[in-house]
Amino acid sequence: MTKEERAEYNKQYRAANREAILEVKRKYRTANRDKLAARQREYAAKNIDSISENRKTPEAKFVEHRINANRRGVEFLFTFEEWWAIWEPHWEGRGRGAGDLCMCRTNDEGPYAVGNVRIDTNSNNVKEAHALQKN
Repeated sequence: MTKEERAEYNKQYRAANREAILEVKRKYRTANRDKLAARQREYAAKNIDSISENRKTPEAKFVEHRINANRRGVEFLFTFEEWWAIWEPHWEGRGRGAGDLCMCRTNDEGPYAVGNVRIDTNSNNVKEAHALQKN
């Protein structure tokens, strides 16, 4: 079997047995919770500087934004390039403080997508959200 054939076979197997594979992984994580947590702590202690730096990159923030939107049930339709084109001129001003910048959806509706977002301060975003809730 060639490397390509093996890869295709594995792909088909994983697709056909997805639930069974996930169940095995869940059981392993449950049975080895303490061992896995200790391994994570050990890795983090050894690599704290690189982990901290990697979390600050635009690529990491893009993934974090996509995950958080998904968690809130908001569609996220950006590619990294589209997202970065909007953020790049404002990158140094982003943050969590009231005067820091965030990406806002128009009227807090619809997906994170080109044409439906703007960069504004966190305080303006909160004011808009409160005004919309009153209506």
